[in-house]
Amino acid sequence: MSLVLNLQKEFENSVEILSIVSMETRLKILQLINDGKDYTAKDIASRLEVGISNISQQIQKLCDAGLVEKIKLKDGTRGKIVKPLWKELKILL
Repeated sequence: MSLVLNLQKEFENSVEILSIVSMETRLKILQLINDGKDYTAKDIASRLEVGISNISQQIQKLCDAGLVEKIKLKDGTRGKIVKPLWKELKILL
């Protein structure tokens, strides 16, 4: 599962995604959730020692860019698990 950014063919889309992942907090979120475990926004905020509001905003930006998805918890609570859509990001120059 790799997302390939081809700067020769899809420059604008690639620049948009690179801009999204260029923020340290978003990179830390992607790194954390790629370990195969289930994390809610609250879990991520706790692990990264960042406010839940900030984490929720960063997760939404990652969702909008197509890098993660939010899945409703099976137990019927309001929380959602944040899952990566890609294991790798490849950049073709």
